[in-house]
Formats: sequence, C-alpha cells, structure tokens
Amino acid sequence: MVGVAGNVSLDQLGGEAGYEVFCPYRQRAEPNQYILAKTALCGRLQRKAEQAMASIDPEQSVFDFKSLDQRILDGIWRLRISRTLLLLFGAVALVLAAIGMYGVISFSVEQQKLEIGIRLALGATPSGIRLLIVGRASRLSAIGIGLGVPGAWGLSWLLASSIQSLPQINVPGLSVVIALLLGIGLLAAFIPAWRASQVDAAETLRSE
Repeated sequence: MVGVAGNVSLDQLGGEAGYEVFCPYRQRAEPNQYILAKTALCGRLQRKAEQAMASIDPEQSVFDFKSLDQRILDGIWRLRISRTLLLLFGAVALVLAAIGMYGVISFSVEQQKLEIGIRLALGATPSGIRLLIVGRASRLSAIGIGLGVPGAWGLSWLLASSIQSLPQINVPGLSVVIALLLGIGLLAAFIPAWRASQVDAAETLRSE
C-alpha cells in the first residue's frame, strides 16, 4: 500500500513538523523496534509480552516498557524543569511583592498618623479607618496591576514568538494572578489598617 501522510513532528514534542517516509518493516528492518499498543492490561502487559516473545524466540528480549504518558513526560523533562524554576521564581516574586506592599502601606499609615488621629477625634470609627486604609491600598494595588498587565502581555507575546505552539496570552492564568495580587494587596493592608484603627487620637494629637 502506498499513500501520502501528513507532516509529523518526530524528533521532539512541540518541534516543527517535517516530511517523513514510512517503510514496511520487511523492507527496512532496524534493531530495537518499538511498538505502541493500546491495551486494558496495564501492569500485566509486560508479563504477557515477555511470555509471547519467549514462545516465539526465547533468545529475544522485551524491554523498556513505559506508558505513553510517561514517555511524553520523559521527552519534555527540560520543559518541566524550566516550568518548576519559573513557578519557584514566581512564588519568590509574590512573597517579595507582599513584603514590599506591606512595607509601603505601613510607612504610608505611619505618615498619616496625624490625619488618622484627627479623623478619630472628629468621630470617625475604627472600622471606618480600616476601610479607608484598605481602600487606599486597593487603589495602589489596582494601579500597579494596571501598569504590570501590559508588560506581562508584551512578555507573553515575546515568548510566544520565540517558542512554537505557545499561546500568546493565557487569559485564565493571568486572571488568577491578578486576583492573587489583589488578595495579597488587601492582606498586606489589613495589619497596618488594624493598627491604624487602634490609634489613640488624644495621644497622637499631643505628640504632634
């Protein structure tokens, strides 16, 4: 039988597809042939295959049994290591961002102690002060995210142009990161907001 097949990616996953020629085994036999089998035997397949091969030719061996999923994972181990490193760096960046946001908000609250004391003296409630501080932190977080999203979009486009089959932008992933950053901003603002709501108005005004 002679036919035309589509281009295939043979050497590596995600690589550029190229021309390929398929020859019958009897015309072009090579050592260490691999067989891809769909089976429900799972773990029993190796034992069954060894028994079948021994019944045909006891001098031949059957080796290197792996599932298709495992072979795919083995073929992309470099990408898996890169992904792990990127996740690690991303986690470190989030921790540093949380620490930085907490420091900035704490410093800002410290600078506004007089304003907070006056507000409390004029009848503002502690819950209102907490809401005020958290609201300001939310606006700062929103501004930072608004400036960062175009940069992330441009970086994704740059990576997509360098790595084949990579989508230009992962909208669900970006949405999760935005929500996570907003949550970190609110969490980082909670402690300074709580401390600000416990300010003694009279003591603050006397100190100023």
